[in-house]
Amino acid sequence: MLMVDCWWGIVEAHNPQQYNWSGYRKLFQIVKDLDLKLQVVMSFH
Repeated sequence: MLMVDCWWGIVEAHNPQQYNWSGYRKLFQIVKDLDLKLQVVMSFH
């Protein structure tokens, strides 16, 4: 199992309420392609 911190400050980095998940989506697809399990921790600091 792989654990990943998902930093909200990265997802919503440029403008309030405008979300960019592209980097995480690429990572999640790699994890899926490798047939690994993923645990995501939402981090808001």
